[in-house]
Amino acid sequence: VVYRYQVLVKEKADIDPLLKLKKEMGLKNWQLLLMSVGLYPSFELLRLYLPRFIPLFKLPIPNMNAYNHMLQFTLPGTGKTMFYSKLSLIINYEILTKFPSRARLIADAAKGKLGLIFMRDGIVIDAFDKEISDKQTLEEFFTYTETGMSNGLWSLEKSSSVELKQEYKDVAFIFLGNIEGTLDIIKLTNESVTSSRQYLLNFLEKQGISKNLILALLDRLAIVDINDTTLDINDYVTSYMMRANYIKALIEYIQDLAVNAQINNQTLKELRGRYYHYGIRTAKILRALEIEPAEDIALKLVRGDFDWFSSVQKKVKSPE
Repeated sequence: VVYRYQVLVKEKADIDPLLKLKKEMGLKNWQLLLMSVGLYPSFELLRLYLPRFIPLFKLPIPNMNAYNHMLQFTLPGTGKTMFYSKLSLIINYEILTKFPSRARLIADAAKGKLGLIFMRDGIVIDAFDKEISDKQTLEEFFTYTETGMSNGLWSLEKSSSVELKQEYKDVAFIFLGNIEGTLDIIKLTNESVTSSRQYLLNFLEKQGISKNLILALLDRLAIVDINDTTLDINDYVTSYMMRANYIKALIEYIQDLAVNAQINNQTLKELRGRYYHYGIRTAKILRALEIEPAEDIALKLVRGDFDWFSSVQKKVKSPE
């Protein structure tokens, strides 16, 4: 029985050569991150990838899960799964195509085996839009993830009525889906849909999910991005990818920058409760990635504004 995992990439590389490369090419940190996974660091890609960056970084806040959970629906072929697949072994994320059972995700007490939560730092659930066609699946999943997503506290149970103990573990949750097929039930042009959060609420209601559960799920998602950007990701794929130990060094470097980043909290005062904390963490991550103005973009992203990308400053140099 495995009780503790060991990261496959044992050692990170020296960050200095990457920083030298960055300076010579006039790049931003977000461009370097895209290049690390074999993508041309075009400004156009940022419209899709900026939300995908947010859950990669851990910023502890008392009594909250240290990660910003994210949901993103896009058109097919934009590289959602590809991005996390390339990073999964390096950042220790698990990619699933359906909601895992309690036994697989948290613990199988009958077998004395801990679940994915205690082996991984992130859980990516692909095809979320298809998986919730059976509303009971999402409802069951949320009963045993609600508290963990919120504050990192997981209940290890022998049965639904007998609780053995609780354990703390911060884990990022990422939900991915496509805006076609079942999502055509609600169009982005629908006048009643004013934000990505409203879009998701309407969509889940159409699936028969209870309003209380939807609101509880939305409260635990730092970023909800319904994104109709049209591009073929194959046009941006390059023939190279950084070695794993350099990617690890780059992510940890950005992580350290985010933890120590200075932001103007006043800009985010419009957000309330946990959304305010989501905004602070998002702004810090954006500043570390050198995406500005960090506070304004964070405010719009957390609110779920469709036009958040209009605030991103296009002051980047394309590499030769």
